[in-house]
Amino acid sequence: MKILHFAGNIYSKSSGVRNVIEQLTKFQKLDNEVHILCIESDKEKEKNLLQNKWEGATPHFVKSYFFGNFGFSLKYFSLVKKINPDVIHVHGLWMFNSFVAFILSKKYKIVISPHGMLSDEALSYNKIIKRIFLKVYIKKLLRLSKIIATSEKEKSYISKFSKNKVKIIPNGIWIPEKFLLEKDIVSKKKKIITVGRLHKKKNIDNLIHIWNKINNNFGDWELKIIGSGDKKYTNYLKNLSSSKNINFEEEKFGSKLFFEYKSAALFICISRDENFGMTIGEAMRSGTPVIVSDNLPWNSINNKGVGWSISLKDQNLEKTLELLLKKDVKYFEKIGKKSKEFVKKHFNWQKIQIEITNFYNTK
Repeated sequence: MKILHFAGNIYSKSSGVRNVIEQLTKFQKLDNEVHILCIESDKEKEKNLLQNKWEGATPHFVKSYFFGNFGFSLKYFSLVKKINPDVIHVHGLWMFNSFVAFILSKKYKIVISPHGMLSDEALSYNKIIKRIFLKVYIKKLLRLSKIIATSEKEKSYISKFSKNKVKIIPNGIWIPEKFLLEKDIVSKKKKIITVGRLHKKKNIDNLIHIWNKINNNFGDWELKIIGSGDKKYTNYLKNLSSSKNINFEEEKFGSKLFFEYKSAALFICISRDENFGMTIGEAMRSGTPVIVSDNLPWNSINNKGVGWSISLKDQNLEKTLELLLKKDVKYFEKIGKKSKEFVKKHFNWQKIQIEITNFYNTK
């Protein structure tokens, strides 16, 4: 099968969508001819894919004109014609490539992965532009396409705009082979980490407020916040902290990031909205149990005994942290072994890419 993926800028290593495309195409290319159309940015002038350790299918770049973030380029049409794919898999919705897919939908089979871009939270940003796009072509595109949702929750968001066929297929979770070959046991510290873009929807301000209240009773524990974001918002978060044992660090990648996962006793993510939550799976795959808000699609971890999915109402998070921080790190190592096996079983990229590729062929 000849597969063509429409992507944005695949150079953003911190992007969850970039990681999905990289791993999906890495395994798809073993049995298929796979192409990626993505946007060329200034970063390509300084770095190349090899330096970025890109493992996915080889991409084709289009130069973006006029509106850089929108990715406007007529080169899409000539490249698609040249490649002549059996299916076009579009990642995201708000860039020019989705409009290209709409124009080409009568000739080519289209599959859409919205990647959470139809959630209430996502639609609350740039409202006017998104309403225009929805009315002009996005709703029509969704009706003409097959759609992949990563969770039941994302499917519910999609159903507000299209009743077309939606298949729930979660993202896979992967850890670099080099990291897996290292010593399996890393001594865990009394450390809680959260990883991701520093953005309002991540609810980190709420986490800091709670930590400020309880940290005096748990002075031997550290809260580490790993990620980057808008400078003004990042400074706001740092100024909220009244505790010496809250530390901020810039985003990390590869083995450095997974060492952080493995050396932490706990991982926490209490985002207001995530269509999947790659960092949650990465932490569990590293043998670290997680605390997540129950509005995220990870509620099954409670029944499986591999973490805690909790409501943020009625001081539940504060109470849960106070209870858990009294535990010895050996307690978290024991649960972490179960969380690693849970993710290996349910979020294996090799199996998931087959499910996605098979979905391309369904009617």
